[in-house]
Amino acid sequence: MISFGTDGWRALVAQDYTFDNVAKCAQGVAEYINQTEDLPKSIVVGHDTRFLSKEFASTARDVLVSNGIKVFWIDSPAPTPVIAYMVTHCNAGGAIIITASHNPYDWNGFKFKSHLGGSASQDIIDQIESYANSAMPLDKYVYGSSDLIEHISAKEAYISHVTNIVDIRAIKDSKLSILVDCMFGAGIDYLTDILGDGATKVTQLHNAINPNFPEIGQPEPIEQHLGELMGKIRSSPTIDIGVAFDGDADRLGLIDDKGHYISTLDSFSLLAYYFLAYKKHSGGIVKSITHSDMINKLCDEYNMPVYETAVGFKNLGPKMIDVNAVLAGEESGGFAFRDSIPERDGILSALYLLELLATSGKSCSELLTELYSVVGAHIYSRVDISLTEKQRLEIKSFATSNIPVAECPMKIDQITVIDGVKLICDNGWVAYRLSGTEPLLRIYSESDTQSSVDALIAYVRTFLGV
Repeated sequence: MISFGTDGWRALVAQDYTFDNVAKCAQGVAEYINQTEDLPKSIVVGHDTRFLSKEFASTARDVLVSNGIKVFWIDSPAPTPVIAYMVTHCNAGGAIIITASHNPYDWNGFKFKSHLGGSASQDIIDQIESYANSAMPLDKYVYGSSDLIEHISAKEAYISHVTNIVDIRAIKDSKLSILVDCMFGAGIDYLTDILGDGATKVTQLHNAINPNFPEIGQPEPIEQHLGELMGKIRSSPTIDIGVAFDGDADRLGLIDDKGHYISTLDSFSLLAYYFLAYKKHSGGIVKSITHSDMINKLCDEYNMPVYETAVGFKNLGPKMIDVNAVLAGEESGGFAFRDSIPERDGILSALYLLELLATSGKSCSELLTELYSVVGAHIYSRVDISLTEKQRLEIKSFATSNIPVAECPMKIDQITVIDGVKLICDNGWVAYRLSGTEPLLRIYSESDTQSSVDALIAYVRTFLGV
């Protein structure tokens, strides 16, 4: 059974992730495209740097062509936001991207982007999933020679796009020293190619393709995987900022000028602060329920609305379009911007943060202090817990009526179930939900002290028995 989660379908290579199942997913997309009126009968197809990703993408391409659908083919590894942008650039009906994003080396995945360049809505995903699971393997594919295949230069088009919306000249002239951890992924060379001919210096780590992701465990730009990046900044006072991209470069990790990891909540809050306070943009901000209350406080300060959704850009992206939001962000480090497509873009996120440093003349740590002067200090933690299938089913069926409210270390003001369970307390919040992409329970918490955050997480672990 192929099941699309928070961001596409992911599975272990050679176990469930096979060429036959990729072909079924592609057939599901073909059925959706051919049976939906007013959609262009074309799809952009691209892939990341993982083992056999190009071969899996070729299978998807050939299934589409065999169904009479034109394919805009990206021959070399490309970031997810670059492939998604090409949907609007080529006026295609959507995109198939072979990637498992930040998962370990032995996983791969299948993402579908809508004709708007963002994550498809749940309704579209449900249709594709249904078609895929009822698809019969095709006896014959068209292999690479069809007139329905057009090779496209995605990187060149994307760089032209971001150059038109970001003050690249200001960044190039700022003389910043930037250290980039590419995490062996599809974001290799993007910042060097965009910023490489100015006074600013861009240096890269892990910038050779290696699908085993050696030394870093998995290409997820969170604190425990960025030790080398932090260490190099701490030992080199001339480096102004560190940025890291996940395996498909749709998510961003940030290290400040002192070598400290900046949480994804702080990173997005900095971007929101930049757009509202410095760039004077008007319009709401969309955030997932596990994102920071700092966004609410910023929007209160600048009289802008906040919209909360379930986790995943299949929820944030459509909401962003509906309300014409300035930007949207989720806790995992994926941020989208009204000036571009309604999809996570780690590269564009980095460029906007660099633009903030360049135009303000302030360091990242100084800007964080400035942000906290407006919203107050916030402490955040997330714990990921591997589950057995029995534990997963028990947590899935755990009723909110069984939560021991009286034992909570803070007074619980509200319980919401938009996505998982969120306990909103008088001095912070804690939430838990089952991952839609991995066999994990995620527990999130935010308050004003680390001890409060730790106490809330421990409380949830206790009553869930994990």
